[in-house]
Amino acid sequence: MTDTMTTLIHKAVSADTATTEKGEFTALAATWSIDRMSERIVKGAFKSLLEAWAGVGRRVPLHWDHKGEAENIIGSIDPATMAETDDGLYVEGKLDIKDSAVAREVWRLVKANAVGLSFGYLVKRDRRSDGVRELLDLDLFEVSLTPAPINADTRVLSTKSMRPVRVAAFGC
Repeated sequence: MTDTMTTLIHKAVSADTATTEKGEFTALAATWSIDRMSERIVKGAFKSLLEAWAGVGRRVPLHWDHKGEAENIIGSIDPATMAETDDGLYVEGKLDIKDSAVAREVWRLVKANAVGLSFGYLVKRDRRSDGVRELLDLDLFEVSLTPAPINADTRVLSTKSMRPVRVAAFGC
């Protein structure tokens, strides 16, 4: 009589749900309220710059906290989306979260609602009114996500992520 030995083989399956982040957001980069420096942007101050950026053919640089080193340029703003609204300067941007560790950390802060926005600019025309400097015409050259915006009313309006993906791994 022969003994037949049976070997059991166990297969394990594990499944994870992962979210692929896009790093895309919409925001108010400026508002019409008086900021911490007693300045107020007047509606219409962005008119010439919106026209200028539309003709440039490149995106507006997105910085981390106004820092200009290459690693702190963390994405861009699409100039075609920039518009003056009743609330302020509306923008749509994208963080380079696949290619930048700084952008990934900033994205974490954006999703936690822990940052506002600011921008680098030159004043082309202004006036004083009741102790407030009114900014009438501005030349914007960068937008920044920052933990301490001068205008506390700036904010991220929405963020975008791709739908969750189920990933299965098979092992012995």
